[in-house]
This record gives sequence, structure tokens and C-alpha cells, in this order.
Amino acid sequence: MLRGLVKEWDIPPLYSQEDSDDPIVYMEIQMIGLRWRWLVLEAEVKTDDILFFGYVAGDAHELGYFTERELLSGGLPIIPQRFVPQLSLSEYKQKYL
Repeated sequence: MLRGLVKEWDIPPLYSQEDSDDPIVYMEIQMIGLRWRWLVLEAEVKTDDILFFGYVAGDAHELGYFTERELLSGGLPIIPQRFVPQLSLSEYKQKYL
């Protein structure tokens, strides 16, 4: 599901924003029924999964890795959203969290 969006939305590869003090959020993923949000900063498409690096806003707020398989394993529908214009992580936090 998300594989095509990673390519279509030009989400940069893993580690490409690691030197940035304020990386760009390329995708927000929400899960219906949960208040959690996964903010995608980078992604790597693997043969059988997608590895994302981003900011997770749920019970705790933290940077970390997550996969498409993990997101889908909850059994709830996920909703990806693209930001145009793109926001930096600090702008996103200020505006939405």
C-alpha cells in the first residue's frame, strides 16, 4: 500500500536527513481508531517491507524506526497523508501536536 507512495512522493532514503537539525516531514500516517501518528522523515523500500525513520506521536513522542508490516499488523486501516507544502518537524509539532 505505502510502497507506491514512497516513490511517488519522493520520500528520501534512510540517513539522508541525519545531519539536519530540523528534518522535513514527508508523510503522516494515522491509524483509524487510534490517536497515534507516525511522521515519516525517510524510508527504504525492501523486498518484502518498508523501513521508515520518523517521529512517533502516541503515548510517548520519540524518533525511531518502524515498518509498514508493523503498522498493518494492528488490523486497523491506516491513512497516509502528504503535506504540501512540506513542513519541518518543528513546524509540524508546533502546528499539530
